[in-house]
This record gives sequence, structure tokens and C-alpha cells, in this order.
Amino acid sequence: MTLDFSKGLIPAIIVEDTSGDILMLAYMNAESYQKNARYKHDLVFLSFP
Repeated sequence: MTLDFSKGLIPAIIVEDTSGDILMLAYMNAESYQKNARYKHDLVFLSFP
């Protein structure tokens, strides 16, 4: 799968592991995606003022 960051952000759906409940919809840029891929059990969210 190829991710397309040409528009800046991609959607990221956060799901609870055991129940499968959707917890949150966020958007990731390429930097936050790379950090999440590196730290597989932690989530990295970037926020800008």
C-alpha cells in the first residue's frame, strides 16, 4: 500500500484493541506517520497552534 501525502494529511482511525470500538479520528502528516511506524506500541500526535 502506498500512502499519498501530496495533500498534506491522511486519516488515522484509532481503534480499541479488544472491542474494536472506534475511539478517535485523527489526521497524520508524513512526519507523524513515520514516528508511529517506528514506535509501534505508542501513538505520536503532533499539534500546531
